[in-house]
Amino acid sequence: MPVWMVFAFIMTLITMPLAAQTDLGVFAPFVSRLSAVPENNRIRLTWVDSPDIKGQIFIFRSNLPFIGPDPVLGDAVASIPYGTQVYVDEIIRGGTYYYYAIASDETGRRFNFPIISTNTISVISDFIYVPQIVQEGQIEPAREQLTILADDRADFEILPYTPLLGPIVLIPRVFVTDLEPIQRTYDDHALAMLVRHSFGLRDWERAKLELILFLSVPRSHETRARARFYLGQCMYFLHEPQEGLFEFLTIQDRFPEETAIWIQAAYNMMNYSLLVY
Repeated sequence: MPVWMVFAFIMTLITMPLAAQTDLGVFAPFVSRLSAVPENNRIRLTWVDSPDIKGQIFIFRSNLPFIGPDPVLGDAVASIPYGTQVYVDEIIRGGTYYYYAIASDETGRRFNFPIISTNTISVISDFIYVPQIVQEGQIEPAREQLTILADDRADFEILPYTPLLGPIVLIPRVFVTDLEPIQRTYDDHALAMLVRHSFGLRDWERAKLELILFLSVPRSHETRARARFYLGQCMYFLHEPQEGLFEFLTIQDRFPEETAIWIQAAYNMMNYSLLVY
């Protein structure tokens, strides 16, 4: 059998589940020409509806590629009426996103046929949430200049470290270098993105997991030290003082002034837990 006939037969087997042959032509129950364009904190999706089915279009979003017919790994973000052919999705942080547009008929039956660049697509957004930096007066910086994550009225504010005089009420702190718009190395850029997104949004559980993953591969000593400083804070705010204390003690030699208040706070939380329980 000629090679081209073998190839044609294989392609027929592949495409048969996606488009059933009829006497009137090819039945194509899926959208086509799906495109995604990032616009700041929005992703603009456009597509061409199927002429064969005219039900709603279901939009799914995921952080992983859609590799099977059912969008089990994705989040359902919208259902769009037939004929609209556009949807704008809002995101809270940059990164790589995968979209899957599923067509349905008038009875609500969905046709789950993922086809790359047809009804599934990936897009990279470089959106960065940068809160306003507010400086109140001239202060003497610590060994490394730090800023704190304050309340919604002033997301970032420069404060000095002060001696412990009583109960500790801590606010998340970040190094000013991780807020700079241009980073020197890839490691610095990756850490800055993490700090401005999950850490900056106070999503402590997500930030903790992302920092652990960040530290699971080789990084520069300087970047690893700053990452551990953030990881310790995440653990503290998740009421895991013993784990947070370990992180702060690990980098105490590098950042003695910056970690002092957190080490004391972690001890205080551990002692309080013993008294309560």
